[in-house]
Amino acid sequence: MPPINQQGSRGALITWSVVCSILFVTATIFAIYFYVVANEATGKLKDQTAKYNDIVADPAAPAVAELQRVRGLPEQAPTLNPAMPALDVAVAQRNALTSLLGGPTARPDTVVNNAKETMGNLAKELKSAQLTLPPDNNLLLALNTISGGFKAKQNEVDQLNQQLAAAKQDQINQQQAMAAASTKMQETIAEFQKKAADADAAANEYRGSKDKDVASVTAQTGDQLKTAQDAITQRDVQLKERDDTIKRLSNDFEALKARFFGQRVDTQNPTIRQPDGEIVRTPGKNEVWINIGTSDGVPPGMTFEVYDKNEGIPVQPTDPQNQNDAPLPIGKASIEVIQSLPTTSQCRVTRSSYGKVISTGDPIVNLVFDKNTKFNFMIYGNFDLDQNGQPSPADTEIIKRLVTQFGGKLIDKVGVDTDFVVLGKEPTLPVIPPEEKDNPQEQKRMADAQAALDAYLEVQKQATDLRIPVMNQNRFLYLVGYYNQATR
Repeated sequence: MPPINQQGSRGALITWSVVCSILFVTATIFAIYFYVVANEATGKLKDQTAKYNDIVADPAAPAVAELQRVRGLPEQAPTLNPAMPALDVAVAQRNALTSLLGGPTARPDTVVNNAKETMGNLAKELKSAQLTLPPDNNLLLALNTISGGFKAKQNEVDQLNQQLAAAKQDQINQQQAMAAASTKMQETIAEFQKKAADADAAANEYRGSKDKDVASVTAQTGDQLKTAQDAITQRDVQLKERDDTIKRLSNDFEALKARFFGQRVDTQNPTIRQPDGEIVRTPGKNEVWINIGTSDGVPPGMTFEVYDKNEGIPVQPTDPQNQNDAPLPIGKASIEVIQSLPTTSQCRVTRSSYGKVISTGDPIVNLVFDKNTKFNFMIYGNFDLDQNGQPSPADTEIIKRLVTQFGGKLIDKVGVDTDFVVLGKEPTLPVIPPEEKDNPQEQKRMADAQAALDAYLEVQKQATDLRIPVMNQNRFLYLVGYYNQATR
């Protein structure tokens, strides 16, 4: 019987154990990766759902279906077309109704109130004409009521004119009869003259009463016309005041825009793409020299990110909505000034990318530093420099200190003079168990968290509206070459 090779069996067992361990670790890594990816996808879906629920809660609602039907009607062209979104159809219908009520320059937020006020004034003035407007502010029904009232008054005037014409014709007939009787019966002329006089007096009395009625109706119509003219005059005054206000606001806007774009960082060719200097010497031993020094305002301790001279400085998204999807602006190395001379500075390499070699001519960047100007920075929120998941005001103070140390200026609000906005971690809302929802302390905690989130989003919105570049924590730290030091 041949001997058993126990050493070979033991080696095979160890080999299989190692292989199984590697497979287990690999499977665990893939499981964690796909779990993280699934959570990110779920979060994005929730964010998109919340975003569009603010516009329309149910895309299949009857109101949305009606807007989709109306946009395809031939009689709605060219104002509407089948390709328009339902929200644009609703806005176009609103604008058309606003223009119909208040004219082409009317504002939607004021035309309804103005229409209600005008209807109230008309209701008061039309009481003298015994006309009553509908109480439900139905503009179409009110116009029909006024139109019907004027038609009724016009009919009365027409009837009075017909009666007056009939009376005049009757008088003519009586005079003709009197003339005929006079030729036939001279003896009875006195009697006929008396009758004629009586008839003339009656006709005059009748005509006088009708003239009074006509004068009354004319006076009422004149009052109504005067009221309408006064309303038109008042509207013209309001329109002039509005036009003056619009002109003044337009002038203010143009002045503000001129000032704003005269000082705004060029977001099409951002300042962060312009190098602040370059590497001029590489003695080795984690030491390099740069071509800027104390005469340029470079102090010891300032940090820079080094980029490849052939690849250049990457384009950076300055919109917070796009930053998470773009790679971080990591250069080939990070350096820190240890000695600053008048025109050059000695630096130590604090971080270098694997396989990358620092060469002379490589550009260096510090977002805050500029030897020609001082940029205004708005630092908002709490930062998490050590990446422990706990943002703190202390880390915020470190970011502010870096800005002032590197030559920037701090401002406390977003405005036309702001050059960059750096935002900390976005506040999150606490999860309160159902049984604790009525707890006053938990309610206050939720209210405080909501207020902090609202203030954070408002700063972000103001910066976006003014087209101010927005940076998150990591992007800012890489663009000043401080990321490696901040995480120590």
